[in-house]
Amino acid sequence: MSMLSAIPYVGPIADFATSRFGLPLVVAGGIVLFYEGVPIGPVRDIPWVGPMVAGLVDGRVDREREAALVGFVSQARLDAAEAKNAEIERQLAAGRKAAALYAEMLAEAQAKNRAEDEETARRNAEYEAQIAAQGRSYRLNQSDRDFVRQP
Repeated sequence: MSMLSAIPYVGPIADFATSRFGLPLVVAGGIVLFYEGVPIGPVRDIPWVGPMVAGLVDGRVDREREAALVGFVSQARLDAAEAKNAEIERQLAAGRKAAALYAEMLAEAQAKNRAEDEETARRNAEYEAQIAAQGRSYRLNQSDRDFVRQP
């Protein structure tokens, strides 16, 4: 027997902890407490006390879980930023494609309008020549035409 056996409340605990059955239980309990921590239950929800007590009694598993959650949050933010960037790039590419398409359509419409204007001017010149050949005159000048076209 050791000196601890003489102490009233500590003695029986020390004797059991050093016995043939108690020592493996104490070692197993120590391992479980190291990895799992002391279960504090709803004490974690108390605003100031919970985090302080949890920091003291959390086991290795809890610490690893918290570290992994921080990593997951960072990874989730990174994934969200990459997805947002990809969506913006997709929208920009679609906008560039639409702008190029509309520029092409505008160029085609302007070319068509120029061709129509040239055809109209040619037909007007032919008509004026035809009227002049018949000995008639076309007495309206440009200012008269502009006056008639006014709203």
